Amino acid sequence: MNISIGSPSAIRLLVTGKQIDQRWAPPPLTKSLGDQPTLVKCNGGTFWAIPPNAPRDASTTSTGEYAGFATSWDGVELGPGQSHFKPLRHHLNGSAVQEGNLVFQVPLDENGEAIIYGLAVLDPQYNSVLGIALFGNSDQWGARLDPNSF
Repeated sequence: MNISIGSPSAIRLLVTGKQIDQRWAPPPLTKSLGDQPTLVKCNGGTFWAIPPNAPRDASTTSTGEYAGFATSWDGVELGPGQSHFKPLRHHLNGSAVQEGNLVFQVPLDENGEAIIYGLAVLDPQYNSVLGIALFGNSDQWGARLDPNSF
């Protein structure tokens, strides 16, 4: 199964909201790759499938500081029974090594809302959902963590 995040990305965040495609504003490198949110059908509903940010592409503020986290992903494909998991490691100075992270720019609608449905793997050729981890299912996502902890 393809788990790459090239253009088009096989891994997508499924969300609902109005004009998601028009409101999506990724950082520069991600935008330059040309991938876009697309509509997909899944479990009887229609969702916007948002591609992740490109590796090492994080939004910056006017002062040049980073305003968020950066994707660090090297997954390409999985065979039967395999998973792509990178346990947390630390540099010698104690700071976390960032790897195996996906970051998504989730646009909000005019009411300041976007509802996350789940994380999906798509068949990019046919734009169809091959698998999904539903957001509301804590068994699939695990415990919620403070972003500063990783």
